[in-house]
Amino acid sequence: MTARRSARPGPTQDLVLAELRRIASLDCTPLVRVIRVGMTGSDLIVRLRIRTGEIAVKPGGLPIRSDHEDVVTAVPVSFPLIPPSAHVEHGRFVGYPHVLQGDRLCLYLDLGQEWHPEHGVVGFLNQLWSWLEGAAGGLFDARTALYHPVGGVLHATAGTPTVVVRAALDLGERSIALRWLHRRTPTRLDLVRQPSSSDDLATAIVALPAPLRYGAGNTIDRICAIFDHIGQSRDAFLHTLAMTSARNPPRSSVHFVLGVPDTGSSSHDPETNHLICGRIAGHAMEPLRTAAKEQGALLQLTRSDIPYDTPIEWCRTALAGSRRCAPASASKDRALKRSMFFCLVRGPFSRHTAETHRQVYSLCVHIFMLQRS
Repeated sequence: MTARRSARPGPTQDLVLAELRRIASLDCTPLVRVIRVGMTGSDLIVRLRIRTGEIAVKPGGLPIRSDHEDVVTAVPVSFPLIPPSAHVEHGRFVGYPHVLQGDRLCLYLDLGQEWHPEHGVVGFLNQLWSWLEGAAGGLFDARTALYHPVGGVLHATAGTPTVVVRAALDLGERSIALRWLHRRTPTRLDLVRQPSSSDDLATAIVALPAPLRYGAGNTIDRICAIFDHIGQSRDAFLHTLAMTSARNPPRSSVHFVLGVPDTGSSSHDPETNHLICGRIAGHAMEPLRTAAKEQGALLQLTRSDIPYDTPIEWCRTALAGSRRCAPASASKDRALKRSMFFCLVRGPFSRHTAETHRQVYSLCVHIFMLQRS
């Protein structure tokens, strides 16, 4: 973990660091060590050592160590309005539910319901402990974890259209196939088996052999490196992009859809596999398109033909007739049920720190409001 040491933390971050050190000095909580790493942007980076001997690891649960775990936290300058985030610096948690892109711990599913500023440092530590207990105990279900096959994160770039899958992919034993995108509205593209107009765009479908536990990346170079890791041929992928580009009008954006299985899944049915759709700008694909036009199916790509630093944009995907097609909107009933008034957070840190908890919270809020004014 690297962090810039030249920047200075804000007053609220200094208070958080002091409170963490005070809790660690009590010798009666699971927090046993606090190390200030430095600053990354405006975030204060702190490494916490949590004693984990009391946490039971059940079959299929998160493989935490029997003595301790080191967790790196990033304390935002806006704390306590925004809680700290947490990640680990090893690969033991890769692929487990609610571990994002291999190392980030998804402590909160909905900040609006699960976090209130008055929870403060103690509330964050209790949430971290509760997460470790639940994960090690096998209480997290990968089948219900959002975006689990693709690293637990949503692949969607602002300003891109939604791609609606109209029918099953029906790839059979094939791992690569050709489909078409039909523009339904300016913000919606339908994935169909056959073109229905001259404006439809050829699109590559690639069924991957393994999940993308670290996500799919945001450049051609990154996605190719990920493919190397999971056993997907980068040459076949780039060849497919080039041939797909050659079917479309010049300088048209090139789309591709990845069918990503979860662990143990081998079906190409979009109902059971996670689909993500990438888009590459047409001008960036011109070298590959030109090479494909000149050489045809016997295309031989060289490194100079491939714009490896080209960015990839991600389009939202949805199944036709699914509620996922509808835009997300906040529920008023749900908002009324937010636990914003529950400031007493239970856990192994509460009983030893309640005396100063409210004082630290009040100081943090006061300083933060002074900075905003």
